[in-house]
Amino acid sequence: MRQFMVAIVLFSVFCGSLAARAQGTPDAGDKRPNVIWIVLDALRADSLSCHGYARRTSPNMDALAARGVRAAHHFTQGLWTTVSVPSYMTGRYFPVMVHESVEGTEVARKCPPDELLAPEIFRANGYHTAMITSHPWFTPRSRLWQAFDEAIFERPDERDRAYYASFATLNRRIFQWLTNTPRQPFFLYIHTLDTHFPHILDAPYDLWIDPDFTSEQIQNGTPVSKYECRFSPEERRHLEGLYDGSILYSDHQLGLLFWKLETLGLFDDAVIVIGSDHGDLLGEDGIRWGHVPASYDLLMRVPFILAGPGVPPGRVVNDITENVDIVPTLVDLLHLETNAAFDGRSILPLLRQEGKSEGRPYALSKYVAGGYDGKPGLILRSRDFKYEWDMHNEREYLWPVPDVFPTRPNVIQEYPDAAATLKRYVEREILPKWEAYRALPERVVVLFIHDTIATNAFPQEALAIHRNADFNNYLRDDKWAYDTDWRRLWTRAWLETPPPLTFRYEVPPARYRVQIRMFCMSDYLDHPASAFAVRLRGDEDFSLVKKDDCAVGHHTYLFVDAGIYETDDGIFEITLKPGTDNHWAVMNGFRLIRFEQGEEIPEAPSDEDINARFEQLRALGYVE
Repeated sequence: MRQFMVAIVLFSVFCGSLAARAQGTPDAGDKRPNVIWIVLDALRADSLSCHGYARRTSPNMDALAARGVRAAHHFTQGLWTTVSVPSYMTGRYFPVMVHESVEGTEVARKCPPDELLAPEIFRANGYHTAMITSHPWFTPRSRLWQAFDEAIFERPDERDRAYYASFATLNRRIFQWLTNTPRQPFFLYIHTLDTHFPHILDAPYDLWIDPDFTSEQIQNGTPVSKYECRFSPEERRHLEGLYDGSILYSDHQLGLLFWKLETLGLFDDAVIVIGSDHGDLLGEDGIRWGHVPASYDLLMRVPFILAGPGVPPGRVVNDITENVDIVPTLVDLLHLETNAAFDGRSILPLLRQEGKSEGRPYALSKYVAGGYDGKPGLILRSRDFKYEWDMHNEREYLWPVPDVFPTRPNVIQEYPDAAATLKRYVEREILPKWEAYRALPERVVVLFIHDTIATNAFPQEALAIHRNADFNNYLRDDKWAYDTDWRRLWTRAWLETPPPLTFRYEVPPARYRVQIRMFCMSDYLDHPASAFAVRLRGDEDFSLVKKDDCAVGHHTYLFVDAGIYETDDGIFEITLKPGTDNHWAVMNGFRLIRFEQGEEIPEAPSDEDINARFEQLRALGYVE
């Protein structure tokens, strides 16, 4: 009864405004509708009641789907936010990254001219573009942020118990933004985190969890370990109840947003998109949770709901569709002009049944190893099978579908013809796109010293090469110690005074932001890490580069800004000394971020901003 009453209350927020109306097709001469695209992070499709889920988790989304279109077999292109968002924002399988990396890279490669983000397409067509988000991946230095006319990152306030701004906090900012009469037409992108771990529930959204339940493995709405948990059936039910309650809460906030749009006279004429970047695991196999490296449908299959002018009401698309189809669909629906090239395709012909339109036979998803540019794992899903090619580890799998349960057989030996057909498609249609991405000019040069310590560091006699087991033998020799096991250069400045050490490399002539990959720890053997005195070629004096206030935990490596460097002759040269008499000086590489002539180099974020962001990313499970 309680569950039924909650659903009714939420549904009544705006259901009166969702009675089926005839939807006219926008004409190029008519007033262009506003577009509101809402992403509920880590929301899997099978947990929504409009997709047949037994619990009534999504009455407001269900009503919006009844007013418009719901895709029944819709898949994401990335199993993490940082892989998925670039794809759905560009409509491409292998786009240039749009987020700021953990260690501060803005963009890894130069974008091709026909790769455009959704806000760039909308702006070129006269739209005012805005992003309101609680996700710490999207910062002022990120490509996505810079693509909008205005971008707002909302921090959690005193009412938020999680490490991110709740949907209610976002809504307060969204309502303010809408009320201040934004220039129209507008494109508004909203990215929420409430359906992402950790899940902190208040009444009435805790109706599916036992208030007396306790667990040593699940604390504060999230499992205590990424890979070491072993969930009992009761703990799995608890994770499911937490997740479903978060969906119900998010759905209620969506209802409030729709109500606000209605009161401002903006709802009826707006194109509204509801989607997600990836799904989530809830310990179904007793071990895995969140979006760990895996290729299950629970991670790949996500919702896609579209409603508004020009969208036929009450339709369900049963063809295979993908997140890369969202931007091409909006371009088609709104008659936008663009020279952007898409791998996705508009779903409108499927809705309007124009000619003999057919859906695609496969959906592609991917995961990466070794960073955003690392060799991907490619996943091609058909109606019958899912072919997975782990390019990094050179392994192949064939899974039967629906691929719902984590315990599944690899049937590649039983169905070699099916595997060969899917692999041929990957080799013919997908690999050329990956190779074209890899051929784009690199914007970032990473120089790890373990590759170059013997040839690029001077003078060599200032170095003492050792293994980690011999650590204590190199404390008072007034040399830099290089550890071959941990691949790091280090010294204890309070015990010895090694001479300046110069590194010299050949790099493409350009302007660069120079960063040192330094070991960061607030206290190790009674001393913080790390501090260096740094002199770039052409500088008269050394400058202090220090990082000892890591809020990210016990220890980590960070790329820390060391200055701006310009080279016409293709030589990068940097000289290091210990930074203070109290610090460790530990590092293992450099990174040079390239900027074109005349391009503005953004200011480095403050330590306070970096630490706050790391705290959020760690709470969300992105960093250990």
